[in-house]
Amino acid sequence: MAVEQMGLALKNINAETYSLDEFGTTNIKVFDEQEKNYSTSSMYNVLSLFCIALLDLGLISIE
Repeated sequence: MAVEQMGLALKNINAETYSLDEFGTTNIKVFDEQEKNYSTSSMYNVLSLFCIALLDLGLISIE
């Protein structure tokens, strides 16, 4: 479920295509989107990149 939600969150910020080896560009998109959200609502959305780490380690996979 967490991986599915992470995928939806990345899709919402147009960052669904990424490389696990070079995640920096996607990380900047996530950061910028969170800052934009904070500037309009004074709140951050929690977006855990833990799923990405588990995918990278091969401990979980997307089916």
